[in-house]
Amino acid sequence: MFLSMEILAGDLAQWHASAHVRNAEGSRQIRYVTPAGALPLDDATALYAMRANELASCASRAKDGTNLLCVGIPDEEDLLACEALNVLILDAPESDFDRALKDCAEAIAWYADGFTNLADAVERGDEEAMRRAAALLRYCLHDEPTQDADPSALAEQLNLLLHRNITSWQLLEDTIADWGWDLLDEYLCVTSTIPDGAFRSMLATIQPEATDNTPAQVYLPQEEYLVVVVNLTHAKMGYREAASEIAVRLHALSKEARVGASNPFSELQDLYYYGQQAKSAVQMSIALSADEDVSIFHDRFLDFVALHLLETCPPTTLFPPGYSRLRNYEHGQARTSSLLHFLDSYIEHDFQMKPTVAAEYCSRTTAFDKLRKIKQITGMDLDDPNTRAALRLATHAIRLSKISPRQPE
Repeated sequence: MFLSMEILAGDLAQWHASAHVRNAEGSRQIRYVTPAGALPLDDATALYAMRANELASCASRAKDGTNLLCVGIPDEEDLLACEALNVLILDAPESDFDRALKDCAEAIAWYADGFTNLADAVERGDEEAMRRAAALLRYCLHDEPTQDADPSALAEQLNLLLHRNITSWQLLEDTIADWGWDLLDEYLCVTSTIPDGAFRSMLATIQPEATDNTPAQVYLPQEEYLVVVVNLTHAKMGYREAASEIAVRLHALSKEARVGASNPFSELQDLYYYGQQAKSAVQMSIALSADEDVSIFHDRFLDFVALHLLETCPPTTLFPPGYSRLRNYEHGQARTSSLLHFLDSYIEHDFQMKPTVAAEYCSRTTAFDKLRKIKQITGMDLDDPNTRAALRLATHAIRLSKISPRQPE
């Protein structure tokens, strides 16, 4: 289902509705309406309803970005208390609260069964469906004209919106369901940030050619990111290949585009979270100034974990036992024979001696002597999986915190 507070305000025009949106993304996630009562006001998919004289008290306990339905005209001071909230105001007597709530629930129900039903009703010439479809199109397509008077043209325009210009995660999920993508298929989320953010104007260029077959990918323009969902099973390619192909297409339009990809997945119900995973890959790439065509979350997983840990503790607290002893031992030692530098290289090359020797330009004898001395100083068992995991995390934390691994604590 795709429903925003602005669209809902149009559906409740009989109540002279007005929407005050502070968090645009949050206002597009409404699924149901319920009286606020004593509920914790923290569900982004809920529209919490209250009378005007209850607005201030509800606002004081509502989570930022929460959607509120106010029946009656509130005082200006009460409305100011809702600065971090989305508020839909209905100009109705408070005695009409139940009737207004019922009308709101009916308006939301129009969208609850997905947009295929709406498009079908439009094509049949249902006047109410046509009015709602026209309002939806005006909201999504901005200045583009809508075919309000022609049911077939309006339905075609609506279908084009659903399949080529997706504007909410829930609508994306509904569209995928309409296509019949299988739960056993494998998927990938790719996100990109483009400096001018002109995703809508780019869609016609980057979309694959329309065919009668079920498409292998769909595009979702967000406020700051463009999201692409790829059905890897239909596309018949691996996730790295698919991500690289999309990156090439985006870089042809903007050389400064940053592209990130999630891990492959089959859990379509968690689509939003894989989108956030791909977004995190982009953020990691930017933070590290990485020179890469596409940042894969799998390759940035430890960076992601380390960055979140660094929000609550300094990097030294993530060091495994013995690692700090090596750092302190090296203080004042010659950099040319640094054991810590060798250990960093050994970790970077996945604890494999052959690539480490090649990278360090030393003999195997020298390399094994250094490794023996590292074990002697630190007391670490470098073959232990837990120690290796902790060392990987420590080196990523050091890099992200900009602390030189050769400085003492």
